[in-house]
Parts: sequence; C-alpha cells; structure tokens
Amino acid sequence: MASQKPHQDERLEIPDDATKVDLEGVLAKLVETGSVSAEEVNDLLDQMRTTTHGHLKSVAEVKEKQLSPEEQKALLGTLKSRFETNRKLHEKVQWADVEKALLAHPEKLWSLRQLEATGGEPDVIDEENGEYVFGDCSTESPSGRRNVIFDKEAQAYLEKHYPNEKCNGNAADMVAEYGADFMTEDQYRALQEKLTVDCHSWSFLKTHEDIRNSGRALGGSRDAGYVHVSLGSAYFHDDDGAFRASLRVLKA
Repeated sequence: MASQKPHQDERLEIPDDATKVDLEGVLAKLVETGSVSAEEVNDLLDQMRTTTHGHLKSVAEVKEKQLSPEEQKALLGTLKSRFETNRKLHEKVQWADVEKALLAHPEKLWSLRQLEATGGEPDVIDEENGEYVFGDCSTESPSGRRNVIFDKEAQAYLEKHYPNEKCNGNAADMVAEYGADFMTEDQYRALQEKLTVDCHSWSFLKTHEDIRNSGRALGGSRDAGYVHVSLGSAYFHDDDGAFRASLRVLKA
C-alpha cells in the first residue's frame, strides 16, 4: 500500500545550521515516506547545481569586468581630459554628473577601457532618456580594430571559402565582448557634424537585420568634405576599416 503524501499545509522545517548530512537525511526520509519520488529529488538537485553554477559564473564575469581603483582613476583622468577638450560634443553636460554615473556602474568603466585600449577615444556624444551616450571619437577608425569583417557569419564564410585571406576577427563579436553596441547612422552623422572623422578610413555601423540578411552592412566615411553612409558588403575588410561603438550609461 502506497504511503500517503503529507497535507499541503505541512511544512518541512530545515534548521539554518543544517549540514550536508542533515539535508541528505531529510531528502532520504521524504523519499521513504512517499512525499516525493527519487526522480523529483534528483531533478531538484540538478536544478540547484545548474542555478549555482550559473550564479557563480555570473559573479566571476562581473568580477573580471571591474577595474582596480588605480585603473579607474587613470581612465577617469583620460576621459575627463578628453571631455573638457571636446566641449562642443556635449555643451550642456557636466563632467561631475558623468563621473558619478560611471562610478555607479563600474562595469561601464571596464567597457570604456576596452574602447580606449583599441583606439576608439570614447567621449560623451549625447544625453537622452536618462542616459549618457559615449561614442568612439577617434579621428580615424579605431586603429586597434582594423581589418575586421562584419560578423561571425561573414567570418565563417571567409574562413571556409578563402582560407588564405585573413581578417582580425569580426566586429559584431568584438563590440559584444566590450559590452557596447555599434554606433548608429544617426549618431555617426551627428558626430561628423561636430568632428571631422574617417577622412582616410571607414567604419562599420549598426545594421538592421533585414539589410544584413541581404549580405550587406552599413559603413561610414568622409571624402572631400562630404559624409558618406552607405551599404557595402558585410564580407569586405581591409586595413583602413574598423567599426565605431557606442555605450549607454544610466544616470546616477
């Protein structure tokens, strides 16, 4: 005769100082009395292992994306100096407010350091929807990201069909790794109105999925004083091209 399951209002009390052996004993007792099946216990344990692993992995990733106090100070000094030099990009924004937002979201400082380290020279280019928007403001397309193809699909095609034609990775994976996004066409045009960039280079920009599915990607450059934002091949890459990124930081 099968054991009866306890009423739903009966609660399992587990002391806060319960040991692993205590918990194993409780679970074994539940199985013996028919309150739960062995399969249900195993499912629960699997869920606990998965959740714990995922949590620990998230904690590790967050910890990796934090700068030391010395690194924060050095980067903030660089950003502040550029911010004051490029006042025309953000005339109504105060550095103290930007710094406060960055310190409230230290993972954004990690992302900005990646943009800085690859030659992007990030600076505040907009303020909207309660956020500060940083963008790559280097005179030419960031030097540390040159000769990249647009995305993983394009890179895989290149490696399969043209194994001797080398690129330095793909822009979509790189910008995601930085915790940033591609600069949009509107952001790029607004930047070009205040700074002269990409006269001798070109930059991949954010591309709508429908356009990418056609095999193309958006790119920007400046030639003879005119700003050009046009569709080119997502499979194209050379030493003059990289990508421009943007990063949003919530106001503190």
